Amino acid sequence: FSTHRAVDIIEEHASEQDDDPLFLYISYNAPHDPWQAPFEYINLPQCERLNGNRKIYCGMMQALDEGIGNITDALKAAGYLDNTLLVFLSDNGAAVNDAGLFSNEKEPAGSNYPLRGLAR
Repeated sequence: FSTHRAVDIIEEHASEQDDDPLFLYISYNAPHDPWQAPFEYINLPQCERLNGNRKIYCGMMQALDEGIGNITDALKAAGYLDNTLLVFLSDNGAAVNDAGLFSNEKEPAGSNYPLRGLAR
């Protein structure tokens, strides 16, 4: 939903042929709980060798990557990309515990390698 709305806003702003700047803030939920991704992303070749939470996480990242790509494509089509600053921010890193997140799996879905311990 965030991606579709962002693309709509970019296209609407471009159609107004206005020189006003555009500020667009998109906050994706991935890679946070709930750990969910559409099956078409979980079953992509990039995720096929993974299992459990790691496979879901991979699907989430594939969907996120596609969304960012669609927004970037919309900026380019609108003629904004050469005059745009894209900033990517992340929080404290992966939650790593013995049981994974909200599951009974023994392997955590994330890794903070080369750092150790929990995200703080």
